[in-house]
Amino acid sequence: MPLSSYDYQPIVMPPLEPSPLVSVLMSTYNRAAFLGEALDSVLAQTYPHWELLVCDDGSTDSSWQILTEYQARDPRIRAFHKENGGQSSGLNVAFRHSSGSAVCLLDSDDTFLPQKIERLLHGFRENPACGLVWHLLQRVNNENRPEGIIPLLSFMESGWKGPEMLREAGILNGLRQGGALAIRRTVAERIFPLQETAVLRNFGDTPIMRLAPLMAPVVGLKEILGTFRKHSGNQSSAPSLSDYLQRELHCYQAVWELQRDYLASRHPDSPDLLAPLTANGHFVGMTYLSARLQGHRRLERQMRKLMHQTPSPLLTESPFWRFIFRVAPFIPLPLLVAAINILIGQGRLKHFVASLSAAWRGLEAQFSPATAPPQSFANK
Repeated sequence: MPLSSYDYQPIVMPPLEPSPLVSVLMSTYNRAAFLGEALDSVLAQTYPHWELLVCDDGSTDSSWQILTEYQARDPRIRAFHKENGGQSSGLNVAFRHSSGSAVCLLDSDDTFLPQKIERLLHGFRENPACGLVWHLLQRVNNENRPEGIIPLLSFMESGWKGPEMLREAGILNGLRQGGALAIRRTVAERIFPLQETAVLRNFGDTPIMRLAPLMAPVVGLKEILGTFRKHSGNQSSAPSLSDYLQRELHCYQAVWELQRDYLASRHPDSPDLLAPLTANGHFVGMTYLSARLQGHRRLERQMRKLMHQTPSPLLTESPFWRFIFRVAPFIPLPLLVAAINILIGQGRLKHFVASLSAAWRGLEAQFSPATAPPQSFANK
C-alpha cells in the first residue's frame, strides 16, 4: 500500500555521547578581512570539545596565511587548500575530514557567540529525537553594528515537520540557513556530499536547510547565538529583485529534486510523496512576481489563477506575504517592487512592523489563559 504524508516518519537518532565532538565546517574565499574574527569566535566557545575544519577555496588574498597561523596556534583547527570550486565543494572537503557527532556551519564573514555550541548541544540533549537545531542571528554591518534580528517576522517552532514539508513541496518558512544550523551526523551523512555544480554551487547550506527537516524533528532556539554580516560580497546578494527571484526559484527547483531523490531512496514504492512546487504558496507567489518583472504574461496568468483557486496555495503563507500576493495584480510594478524589497530586507519600516507585532503578541500572552511550558517531543 503506498505511503501517505500522514504516515511519513523520521529516521532514528542514535544516543548522543556525554561529551560529543562538534565539527564546525567552513568554506572561505577571499575573506581575509573577516576571517580572523570568525576563527576567534570558535576559539572563544565555552564548550571546548570541538574541531574546526576550514577549506580555503582558492583564495587570492591572505586567507591561507591567516589559516596556517591559526592552525599552528590550536590543533583543533585544521585547514585545507584547493582550487576555487564554490562554497559547496569547500564544505564537502571540510566534511570529509570531520568526525563530530554534531555538525555546525560557519561562514568566514560571520561569527559564533561564546555559548553557541554549548546551547546547541543542550537543544540536542533535551530533544534526543531531533536531527537539526537552529537559532536566531544578529545581523551586523561591516563595522559590527547591529542591524536587526534574523529572521525578523517569522520563527519556525520545534517539532516534526516531515508531513508538513511533503504537503508544502519541501519548503518551510521561518527557518534560517547558514551559521544558524547544526545537524546530527546521522543526518549529515545522508546529505553530504553537497551538489557542487549549477545553482547550488555557492549555496551549500540550502540543501541542508531543506533536507534535514525532512529527515528528523527540528528544534528552534529563540536565542541569538551568532552574527550574520551583511555586505556587498554576500553570496545571498543579488543585483536586482528580478535576479534574486530567479535565483531563489532555481534553488527551490534544484533542492526539490534532491528531496524527491531522498524520498525515493527511502520509499521507492511511493514516488509521489512530495507535492509539486506549485502546491506551495510562496513558490507560486514568487513565480508570479518573477514573471511579472520579466514580462512573461502567460506564466503570470497561470500563477495568478493558482493564487485565486480554492483551496489556494497561499493559505499556509504568513499574513504579510498572503496580503502582498493577493493584491499584487492590482499594484503598479514600481510600488510592488518597493513592497517586496521591504519584506525580504531588514529596513527600518520592517523593524517597526516587527516591534508592533512583538508588542501585540506580548499583550495577547498577557490576557490569554496560562498554558503549560513547551515539552520535549522526543518521546511523543
